[in-house]
Amino acid sequence: MRRCRYGLLTRPRALPLLAALLLPLAGRAGPPDEERKKSHAAAPSPRAAATYDFDADVSAELVDMAPPAPAAGAEAGFETVGVTAGGVRGIDLVRAQIEAGEVPKPALITAEGLLSEHDLPLRTGACDQLLCVRAETIDATLITEPAVHYIAQLGFASDVDLATLRRPPLNVVVVIDQSTSMNGAPMRTAQAAARALASQLRPDDQLSLLGFGVEPRVVSSPQPPNPGAFGVLVDGLVAHGATALERGLFAGFELARRSGQWFPGATRVVLITDDRPNVGRTTQGTFLALARAAASRGVGLTTIGVGAQFDAPLAYALSGVAGGNALYLRSPEHARARLSEDLGGLVHELARALVIEIEPAPGMRVVDVYGVPGELLTRDGDRVSLRVETLFVSKRRGAIYLALAPKGRANLPRAPVRLGAELGRVSIRYRTMEGALLSDRVALRNRSPRGASPGLTRGALLLDQFTVTRRVGELVHESGNVQAAYELRALAERYTPVTDDELQAQREPCWRSPSS
Repeated sequence: MRRCRYGLLTRPRALPLLAALLLPLAGRAGPPDEERKKSHAAAPSPRAAATYDFDADVSAELVDMAPPAPAAGAEAGFETVGVTAGGVRGIDLVRAQIEAGEVPKPALITAEGLLSEHDLPLRTGACDQLLCVRAETIDATLITEPAVHYIAQLGFASDVDLATLRRPPLNVVVVIDQSTSMNGAPMRTAQAAARALASQLRPDDQLSLLGFGVEPRVVSSPQPPNPGAFGVLVDGLVAHGATALERGLFAGFELARRSGQWFPGATRVVLITDDRPNVGRTTQGTFLALARAAASRGVGLTTIGVGAQFDAPLAYALSGVAGGNALYLRSPEHARARLSEDLGGLVHELARALVIEIEPAPGMRVVDVYGVPGELLTRDGDRVSLRVETLFVSKRRGAIYLALAPKGRANLPRAPVRLGAELGRVSIRYRTMEGALLSDRVALRNRSPRGASPGLTRGALLLDQFTVTRRVGELVHESGNVQAAYELRALAERYTPVTDDELQAQREPCWRSPSS
């Protein structure tokens, strides 16, 4: 029996074995941007099948070219800095559970969490407003979603240089859970996160600290950041008592409202907790109402989860509210690295109330949409619409993906449309942070995988990973069928030929049958 590099396959029980199967597939994103070689994923081979043309009005086939050579220090023709949706940022909670020999429940495995860990550049071209929508579509397959025939990536161009765009001054209210369940490692991680955040702020920002157990207490009133003095106050927090999370969050929002009234910038509450309320109101609806009321006043919420006992569903729900996002931090070291890497991706809002409307071509349908938080899809016949509450500026170039299929061909041989054919149209409208309403639209045209942007070839593999990992969770927790979960090992085979350094952690298969 071969030992995997994490050693979990040496355990005799079925669930640790299955967790080891998942471990490399939930691995960390590739090395930092400056260390990447920017190589492209191995593209799927184009299919030599009969033409299945939904677009007779396209007069000529797309002349498919290889991606242009990167310019020095950058990928030519791609975004320099990304625009990403709010929601869950990262899959570190999933990763921690897998490394502990567990199989995560499917609700914890989110597409936007996995995609947010990767750089997914798309060709954009010129744009004459804050955001213009761009798209590419290729023929693709997903192991657990046989109905899917095509994957489309949506990205954004901008007339603003997002690489040099300076975020507005930030009024931050840090709210730390001091209840007994935070004692030990969770509190140390919370303290490291608070110190790391303070160290990333600028002199024109504003920072305050509130702790809560049974009752909330303002530890530091709003003032310009002083990381040293703030760190001393944070390190003095002691875990004790019950968890009156509603009171703590309400007090944090109130402090944010008062301190932000005359502040010339954005205001955000950063809640650090294991999300296990046991005193006062504890229902999810209560917290969503608080967050929505705060968002209506322009106050955003970042929920940072800590501790092995972190109750993620509440944080995930809050991350879908306007101005919301969430992440899980596994240790003090992880907290320092994560918050130093891309704080802007958590706090720098670019636009709100993005509405995406997808109109498939005649004979086509939208199977699913990936990369946005929550259950946001609305269907009206063949048309699909979704609303993304907040877009953030991020160093990683994010993406939204559409899964498309021909109608009525679920049990028929695949028959791709010809290159250049239109599979549908996408329109967007959104509001700038100043309140202006803008819009744009783009056609979804089929192209060869050989000429696809790196974000689309990477994304197709990551969507395969997401759907397989989620299906494994369903089979284990909902059906109790561990053997069927092992049958999904074809995912590892798909990663074997990949030469893209961005996907390095996903290229290390460790699949074995339960009997090994």
